[in-house]
Amino acid sequence: MEETKVLQQVLRYTEDLAAGRDPAGGRAVPAGSVLREEKMVKCFQYISQALMQELNSREQKQKEQNQGREQPQEERKEEQENRVTLAVFMLETVTSLGFTGFRFFLSRGTSEWLVRKGYLTCERDEDGNPDFRRCRVTQKGSAAGFTESEPYEDGYIAVLCGQRAKEFLRNHLDLIMESEYAQWEPLLTCLTAERRERVVCFPDTVSLRTLLDRVNDGLPADLPRKYSVPAVKSWLVRSGLFQVSVRNGKKRYSVTDAGLQKGFTGAGKLSGQAQQFLLDHLENIARDMASGEAFRISDGVG
Repeated sequence: MEETKVLQQVLRYTEDLAAGRDPAGGRAVPAGSVLREEKMVKCFQYISQALMQELNSREQKQKEQNQGREQPQEERKEEQENRVTLAVFMLETVTSLGFTGFRFFLSRGTSEWLVRKGYLTCERDEDGNPDFRRCRVTQKGSAAGFTESEPYEDGYIAVLCGQRAKEFLRNHLDLIMESEYAQWEPLLTCLTAERRERVVCFPDTVSLRTLLDRVNDGLPADLPRKYSVPAVKSWLVRSGLFQVSVRNGKKRYSVTDAGLQKGFTGAGKLSGQAQQFLLDHLENIARDMASGEAFRISDGVG
């Protein structure tokens, strides 16, 4: 059990690093940092996926062991044995609904919605901004079936979902999705033609991250949602410009013939033509990310 807690903590750190956040303070990692390089981000994403598979495997083994024992008589005990973290449950939920392109896209949005509705509270970071990675269960949340884990070594406490909390989230999933869409509205509002025209292509081929850093740097700093590499990659797959496969547990992206025609290269770089294509579709990409449609892709086989 103690080792599982450590793995959950490492997973949280690698998820933050893969998303370009400093795990210690929650701030964005500077654009020039080695931690933002494409190879490093892929490494963090691979580690996150491997850890998630390991945690899911352990959870399944535990369930199988529990099924072989005498079933608990008290509902409260049964509730505790079936608990999973909020992040894991939302990952399983969106995956089951076909959102396999980037399965973490609704985790933060769910925490934000629960905080706004009074089921959770969240701590503040050193700048006074809400840190939705560090939430605590309120009395209202406890009544809905949410509980808390024992503190990790760094003091982090995870929000856990029992059967009642899981059912509550399933019943309110449409409202959570609507709330997530609303978080994208400020970005959609500021994507004026004038602002888009300010973003110019690089003269040489560049990585997707380099282009998105330039796009995000030109947006207001306080936007609740901005462009991310995993999200845009999912959109490219859904648009038929890239294809995804899984080999040895690692997700790989490769350009299709249609993508080559748009200027995407086999090395995953963007020519000037590909850069302009993405800049011309910034609004469509944002809307698909907001609704989750960007993430409705095949999980990849082969």
